Amino acid sequence: MSNPAHPAWQRLAIELGELSRVTGAKNGYVLDAWANLWCAGNDLYFGGESAAVMELTEAQLATLPRPLNRGGRIDEARDHTYFRSFAGVYVLVLRFQQDFHVETVRSLVAKALPKVEALTLLLPPRKVQARAALKG
Repeated sequence: MSNPAHPAWQRLAIELGELSRVTGAKNGYVLDAWANLWCAGNDLYFGGESAAVMELTEAQLATLPRPLNRGGRIDEARDHTYFRSFAGVYVLVLRFQQDFHVETVRSLVAKALPKVEALTLLLPPRKVQARAALKG
């Protein structure tokens, strides 16, 4: 996870919370192309579902014909989850408690994505290990 004390992280968390509210999602997340969590809107990271979201995102990334950082893209809904890639290496993930109208969510995400992207790109770089490398 990125630095929660950083002002851009705090603004991104608020934006993800607002996007969750308007779409009816439980929560919104930003992960990278290696399924590392960068930010979440409403998840407190303790007892939340961020670990499950990282696993779902990792599984979704594995289905791509090309990795995100090599031109792959995601714009898909499955398992009460909406995935949308942006900025070449990031994935916006919205988790829902029930079925949702994909086209409505897609439209709302398209409107919010420029701000989510701008805030994500303001986050300081960090040293991360890809989750796949950690598994051996």
